[in-house]
Formats: sequence, structure tokens, C-alpha cells
Amino acid sequence: RNYRGRTKIGVFYDGDISVGDNVSITGELYAVYPIQAENKTYLLRDRIRYEMLSATVTSVSAGKINVGESVRAYIRRTVQDYMPICSEIGYSLLTGDRSYLPSNVEYYFTQAGIIHLLAVSGLHVGFIVALLCFAFKRFRLRPVVEWALVTVPLIFYAYVCNFTPSVVRAVIMVCCGYCARTAYGRYDLLTSLSWAVAVIL
Repeated sequence: RNYRGRTKIGVFYDGDISVGDNVSITGELYAVYPIQAENKTYLLRDRIRYEMLSATVTSVSAGKINVGESVRAYIRRTVQDYMPICSEIGYSLLTGDRSYLPSNVEYYFTQAGIIHLLAVSGLHVGFIVALLCFAFKRFRLRPVVEWALVTVPLIFYAYVCNFTPSVVRAVIMVCCGYCARTAYGRYDLLTSLSWAVAVIL
């Protein structure tokens, strides 16, 4: 039977599983209710509607990974080469993926109140836009051309980050800013912010 939505599975497996592998798992499936006293909003955000208990891996076969997973794997290898001591933290800072982060390190970040640093946000998008605009500034491109050249890398970065809502909001705001420049010939903060709010809502 096919179920709509994603399933949260907790399973222990003593073999090797790589990203992209095809894994067959059996267990007891239960519906989850994200709006409870605990308010597990991340379940809504990640479209998780079920939880599997007493899960057991029955088979594992090799599979293929998509472009986003390939890019994340490349980023992880590169970070490990340049900063082997704290590569998990560096990888989390760049992609927002905390799956490789040791549980004790994540606990320390949470207790220190800085766990938000390990989540991609508009600040990441701001750095990318600043670098691209600095590179394109000397060419004096038209706003429409510059908009296209800036938007494509931003959309790809959002894809690599699994379209995290904070990144998507930032990309929308950047696009609305370029729309304002294209329509009015200058950057109008109030207009572009209003457009961004309307699109996001």
C-alpha cells in the first residue's frame, strides 16, 4: 500500500549504507500528530506523517544519487580535506545538514543557544549575492541580465540545501529586489519588501 507523506524511521544496522542505496525496511507504522503539547513543527515542515517502530533492515542494494546529493558529498569531502578536525561542523554550516554531526556536539550547540548557526539561512544567501554582485559590478550589466546570472546559482544552492524555507524566503526577496530595479530603475526597499511578503504568503 502507498502512503502519502514521509516516514520517520529509527533503525540500527550493522552493515554499510550509502546515500542513494535502495533499502527495504519492515516495521510497525504509526501516524504522527505534529500539533500536540510538544509542537513538533519540524514534522510539518518535512512532511513527515508516519513513524515506524521496531524497524528492521531486510535488504540493501546499490542505487544512484541525484545531483544535489552528489554536490553535498563533494562539499563534505572538500571540507574533510581542508579542516579534518571539525569537518562535520563546517559541513553543517555550509549545507544545514546535521546528519553527520556527533550527537554530543549538537547537544553542546543546543545548550549554548547557538544551534541556529548550523542551519542555512538568509545570511548564506546574502554572502552568495554579495560575492556575485561584486564579481558582476565591473561589467555594468543590465538589471535583467544580472538578475538571471544571480538567480541561477541561488536556486541551485537552495536545491542543494533541500529548499530549506529560510533559503527559499531569501531567494524570493532577492528576486523581488531585482524586479523592483527592473521596473523602477532603482532599488526601492519598501516595494521589493512588499512584493516579497506577498509572494511568500
